[in-house]
Amino acid sequence: MSKLNIRLNQLVPAGINARAIAQVFDTNLDSVVSKTIDANSPNFVSIDPGKYLIQATLPSGKVLQQNVEVPDGDRILDVVFDGPAAPIEALSWQHYLGYLSSAPVLLPPEALENTWVRVWSFTGGAWESESWPGGKFRATDVAIVARLDVPTDRVSFLQIGGDHIPWRFVGLPPSPEEVEIAIRSTTRDRALTGGLTIRVTTGDGMLDALMSYESAGAADSASVLWAPTRRSTMPTRRSRTETAPP
Repeated sequence: MSKLNIRLNQLVPAGINARAIAQVFDTNLDSVVSKTIDANSPNFVSIDPGKYLIQATLPSGKVLQQNVEVPDGDRILDVVFDGPAAPIEALSWQHYLGYLSSAPVLLPPEALENTWVRVWSFTGGAWESESWPGGKFRATDVAIVARLDVPTDRVSFLQIGGDHIPWRFVGLPPSPEEVEIAIRSTTRDRALTGGLTIRVTTGDGMLDALMSYESAGAADSASVLWAPTRRSTMPTRRSRTETAPP
């Protein structure tokens, strides 16, 4: 058997273990290997010598591929993919997951006028609006971003509305770490969105990638990603002092 080292070079925030799905196809385009790979790390695959097509499918849906010929012997063949660069480094994780449009739309001031957000949680058999569980929003040209500390022992939703924005809810995944919300402009379905869309990430490379594959309808990639993961308990969350809403 010979060995491949499949490496994905991708800019992501420090501390996030970005995941992708690698597949190896033979000359008949039959898949001989499907596995999860970690970005910015070596990922070794044992394989017979021969010609292959190597694909890396990112959570964004982007597919990177190379044709390689694997020699016989002890030498490890390196297959390196360079992931797409983010338009703004602060949004590199959102970009990697496919939550930014390919041509980001600048935030129009009128879309943000009198726009508000709040968090609702189901507690004691009833829905209650909570004090803002996060810090102030920080703005870029294409999105405004905030981090929230979401309770893991209840169901929580983010609500957005305003004079120009139809009211709607977005589910917040329970996470032992802070979740990040990004509000950005969109040109699609403006009558329903008011020109704004919301994306939520947890900073958990496995969970975020799984949600991204599932929302894109990439069930095969999601199943490969999930197969080796069997978590029986939720990690202990860290404490955080609440601050006033922005």
